[in-house]
Amino acid sequence: MSIATDDGIPNAPNTAQLAIQVLLGIYALATFIPSFTVTIRRFHDFDKSGWWLLINLIPILGPLLQLIMMFRAGTPGKNRFGPQPG
Repeated sequence: MSIATDDGIPNAPNTAQLAIQVLLGIYALATFIPSFTVTIRRFHDFDKSGWWLLINLIPILGPLLQLIMMFRAGTPGKNRFGPQPG
């Protein structure tokens, strides 16, 4: 959001705002792939394919279903993705 000055020219973001935006962007990039892979491993824990991650594309219902699935207990013993982690 920019605030116009008296002459109608918007103010540029200050240095602190820019630094925060850059740091948040770096954090987002650094955590995207690890969170993606951990979620896929969690799906594998209860014998579901990593493609189930695409359930998030369904508005509102998709993320809610994924959240519920993340709290489920994993498949006991071995499944098609390997032995139970332990």
